[in-house]
Amino acid sequence: MLWKLWNHNSVWDVAEAFSQNRGFIQNLRSLTVAYASCIFH
Repeated sequence: MLWKLWNHNSVWDVAEAFSQNRGFIQNLRSLTVAYASCIFH
């Protein structure tokens, strides 16, 4: 999922490809960015 988002696929496309709702995908993306920010600092 994250790989598809990283490669500029839309949240809509990723949600459809993995049979997940958009809210889950958006939350996953937000959590991943927050985690990466913590690691970077």
